[in-house]
Amino acid sequence: MGVFIWAPVLQPSRAEDREGTFGRDAERPQRQQGGFLMRYLYPCVLTPEEEEGGFFVAFPDVPGALTSGITRAEALTLAEDALGAALAGYVHERWDIPTPSPVAKGQVLVAVPPVVAAKLSLYTAMREQGITNVTLADRLSLSESVVRRLLNPDHRSHVSRIEKALRAVGRSLVVGDSTAA
Repeated sequence: MGVFIWAPVLQPSRAEDREGTFGRDAERPQRQQGGFLMRYLYPCVLTPEEEEGGFFVAFPDVPGALTSGITRAEALTLAEDALGAALAGYVHERWDIPTPSPVAKGQVLVAVPPVVAAKLSLYTAMREQGITNVTLADRLSLSESVVRRLLNPDHRSHVSRIEKALRAVGRSLVVGDSTAA
């Protein structure tokens, strides 16, 4: 799956866990020093489309994230975009970001793009702490419009700015990698 971002709940511990084989302990949020670790990897279900061919992709935790592709690889590539777009909709609607459920047998984990994951972490931290855009802007000596763009998953932002904002809300960003599927 390439690069993934963690931000201070679910954490399979091995690369092979991507296909739904991780143990009971990994199914629960794991306490880390200073908080929980949120991993922006969501399980999806790939369903072969018998009549038209290809694969249909759905995310049980994110009902609006749906797509399909001609090949399994194409479907999974498009799934990343669908997942990112659906979670961006959660931010725009000011809804809570769903916590990924444990991956079940037959499901595949799909990562949110790294910068989007960082923005989702910032958005979630601000909601949990009741921090407004204006308050964060004051902490960072920025305008509220800049903070709005930092939170917008559809807007390009440099990860260092998001990382600085995360520190301002008491969070840190941890980047990891895994073997490609």
